[in-house]
Amino acid sequence: MILVQGGSRCQRACDAAPFLVDPEALSIRAVCVLGADELDDQVLAALRNRALEPGVPVVATGRFADHQGYLAARGRLAHAMGREPRVIDLTETQLRPLIAGAHTPLVAELAPRPRPLGPVPVVSVAPGPAELDDPLALARLSQLAHRADFGFRLIANYEQMDQIKASRHHDLPVLTFAELSPVTLAAGTDVFAAFGQGMPGERMPPDDEAAAQAAEAELRKFWNLEIIIDGGDIGLLGQAQAR
Repeated sequence: MILVQGGSRCQRACDAAPFLVDPEALSIRAVCVLGADELDDQVLAALRNRALEPGVPVVATGRFADHQGYLAARGRLAHAMGREPRVIDLTETQLRPLIAGAHTPLVAELAPRPRPLGPVPVVSVAPGPAELDDPLALARLSQLAHRADFGFRLIANYEQMDQIKASRHHDLPVLTFAELSPVTLAAGTDVFAAFGQGMPGERMPPDDEAAAQAAEAELRKFWNLEIIIDGGDIGLLGQAQAR
């Protein structure tokens, strides 16, 4: 049983209920009163005349200007129905109704939210000084850069950067070694791939295999970083992304 206070369209719809079903034949299991902040004598009399069974619970909702109005509505309902109602002040959870003048509360079904997807891993590639001479090298790198399952950035020297900017693949995300400190590079990279012989710059692993392995071990100790050091050409990247 739902009683609506006020002259809204919902009130008129409820007025049609006696023509659809016999109210006396209904077995009322619960009562919900909407608009309890504007109770009038007609509604209170209707509640009193129902002569509800002692175990029927009563819940009322309303928007009360202050705590005194809340207590007054609760007392009037308790007096009319002979039981203590549960009164919910909608302003505690929703300061303003979604629709002006609406008496119905905002309700929603609680459902588990899927865990948001975490950030995709970032792959940083450092080509050797001659790796971009291959006519297909930039095309292969561009294919990697447009993959949705991982992020991509290219770490190059200034000559390579000028070469990239002058090519049709000028939109490749490229940085120079001078723009990033080793700490910043490692913190923002999940997989670091270095290709070619004679890598430029003192920050890159030297050609000596033992020294390169030692440098890799030190990086793994402090960063959760996958490192690939390859003496071959950058064509391996195209084969890897094809798989």
